[in-house]
Amino acid sequence: MRQTFFFFILISLITGGCVNQPLSHKLTHHEFIQVDQPAAIDSTIDAVIKPFRDSLNLSMNTVIGTSSASMRSFKPESPLSSFVADLVYDAGYQYLETQGYTRPKLVALVNVRGLRAPMPEGPVLLRNAYEMMPFENLMTAVLLSGEQMQQFFQLMAHENGDGLSGATFTLTDEGATSIRIDGRPIDESEDYWVVTSDYLAEGGDGYTIFGKSDRHLISNYTIRDLIIERIKSMSEQNQIISPEMGVRITDVR
Repeated sequence: MRQTFFFFILISLITGGCVNQPLSHKLTHHEFIQVDQPAAIDSTIDAVIKPFRDSLNLSMNTVIGTSSASMRSFKPESPLSSFVADLVYDAGYQYLETQGYTRPKLVALVNVRGLRAPMPEGPVLLRNAYEMMPFENLMTAVLLSGEQMQQFFQLMAHENGDGLSGATFTLTDEGATSIRIDGRPIDESEDYWVVTSDYLAEGGDGYTIFGKSDRHLISNYTIRDLIIERIKSMSEQNQIISPEMGVRITDVR
């Protein structure tokens, strides 16, 4: 049913683009039809789509790496969110240097809710990466003042934590305390970068502090592509993905 509908829409768009004169439409009749069973697959359309579907399935079932354990994403921190935050940190550091920012001070932020599926134990397929990160979110770097960084960590505490790299803090009932970036307290006379997704950089999941920044650098790299590249790179070096055991967010609530 969905394949037939997709094909109809595709043909409509193609033929509609060939019309020179603008068209107008008027609804003259409507009727609600309850669909209680799937429609039969049109064999002609299915024959056209099948080569593309088979090729896509073959690509999606490609093994890109190996994981020693199943890793899930949960708050305040988790093996999967830490793994992704680390690779975003590394990619963000390199990206900022290509933009002319030498040895930038930064942290990486990944929203736990954005990671929609676990990393499986054993072979990791390309399909798993797409299930893990189904969105086209672009890696984005946001510059914050030292004072704004303090507010950023309080927002993260309010969100009960998220994927974090390059920093640590203690999560208390009152908020974030003992904040450290690269092992040092925040210097309010300094500026810091937060490397994250464009979704969070635009204020998603309550991170409104990013709206106070006047410097957003949006890269061409999706978070999913960074995940795939990291897993492939580890595989090429015969490295197995293992859960990160270090504590970044100490929850004392």
